[in-house]
Amino acid sequence: MRLYGARRADPKSTSKYAWGHTYLRWSSFFAQSTLDKLARAKARVYLASGMQDKSSPILSTEAMYAQLRAQGRDVTFSRVPMAGHSLVPEGRPMPEAPKEYDAFMAWFERP
Repeated sequence: MRLYGARRADPKSTSKYAWGHTYLRWSSFFAQSTLDKLARAKARVYLASGMQDKSSPILSTEAMYAQLRAQGRDVTFSRVPMAGHSLVPEGRPMPEAPKEYDAFMAWFERP
């Protein structure tokens, strides 16, 4: 809790860090709601989440998916088993993940 209060007290700091990033990065990052932005957009939406992601829990992506679907949005959601934040299964090098990235590209290429 103390760290949260410190970030709020000095949100523009570029010399103080939390979770590997400056306070400025976090204060600007959290200043906008991804869901609000997507709700106003006209584009189709593709969400992907690693089921072992420790940075962005899959439940938050599932909640966003459900809210966008409830609004009648064209949204696709891909859950990537055993994968972390990079969407690559833990312990495997990036080159072993083309299947997931190929699926993303195919989605973007569809009419």
